[in-house]
Amino acid sequence: MLPAAIVELGRLPLNANGKVDRKALPDAELQSARYEAPRGETEQTLAGIWAELLNVQRVGRNDNFFELGGHSLLAIRLVEAVRRQGAPLAPLGLADLYGRPTLKEMAAAPGQMSGESSGTKGGIVRLNSGGSGKAPPLILIHDGFGNILDYLDLARKLDHWCDVIALPFEQKPGTSCCESLLDLAGIHAQTILDRDLKPPYRICGWSLGGALAPLVAGILEQRGQPVEFVGAIDPYVQPSTPIGKDGGQPDLPGFLASLVRNPGQLAQWDSAEIRARVAESGDSSAEIADLCEALLAEIDPSQLREPAKLGGESLAQLFITGRALADPARVTIEPVPLGVPVTVWWAQDRPSRDRVRFAEWLQLTVDNREVAGDHFEAVRLPQTLDGIAKVLRELSGN
Repeated sequence: MLPAAIVELGRLPLNANGKVDRKALPDAELQSARYEAPRGETEQTLAGIWAELLNVQRVGRNDNFFELGGHSLLAIRLVEAVRRQGAPLAPLGLADLYGRPTLKEMAAAPGQMSGESSGTKGGIVRLNSGGSGKAPPLILIHDGFGNILDYLDLARKLDHWCDVIALPFEQKPGTSCCESLLDLAGIHAQTILDRDLKPPYRICGWSLGGALAPLVAGILEQRGQPVEFVGAIDPYVQPSTPIGKDGGQPDLPGFLASLVRNPGQLAQWDSAEIRARVAESGDSSAEIADLCEALLAEIDPSQLREPAKLGGESLAQLFITGRALADPARVTIEPVPLGVPVTVWWAQDRPSRDRVRFAEWLQLTVDNREVAGDHFEAVRLPQTLDGIAKVLRELSGN
């Protein structure tokens, strides 16, 4: 006899006794019934790139890049591969990866990520193929650049066990942002309620998202919603003496420096000239994009972090969003009471004063843990991913 369907698993789910947890096994789906071949030159060309990157033999037009195994590094390589390919493919941006994960959507003319506001774009993005429906979804809040790409490895870790839902954020040039992190957290809390995501809520975030997660959870509790888990991965910590909303803007040299492994590579840049060119651009995304590409082209490719390969357009959008989010991050807020402790995974090089300050700033009860890596590595480290998965499974009684 031949099986009707085969489901490939990275590992078998085990219960507390070390035996196979049959209830946690994903339901088999008959993929052949849903398969639809790519249409036209654009879809066929893109399907070939997917197949090579994901190491799969067949890609259908309804297939989802992330459900086929796409993760953060592969997503960045996809953007790079599409840019190298050129016609008939149009360049991909972060919005296309988030809001257009299927082949037919991604092959269509570049559009906009789903959102509700004219000045900012939000909404939710599903990052994995989901679970059995028995465990509540894990909700992940964007980082300080509005980005959710760094959560793809965690989403894969939890694939077939629970849904992983991310809340991105995008700022349009020339528009105003929120007044404070509390305002932004309120927007995200309302999005969660509007989308009828399954409670009890489990919320986590990295960097700025790590500071937003407890605020979002506290607001949900204020609205009578149950919160079961709040996590933070090497979170942003507001200084004990806030410098105020007008205390200086993040600049492009500093942003690009975060994409370079060795700061010594930046010695040839004239930071003052770069800042002047950004000012002269009038926040033009196109001009900032060209500037990003020109500056990074001067750096030894081996010294660039993976996000540097996203291309000028996506980098410009990240910079514009990050600069807008820096204002509310500096505004003093009144902490929101939270009825559950916050589990924090700190990068090993974070000063102890930051760990103390985080709990004081948001008036939290925290469970501090440490992972062996820096701020940028912490969100992808197996130690972090395994730790989060373990906590969630324990909450579900697995």
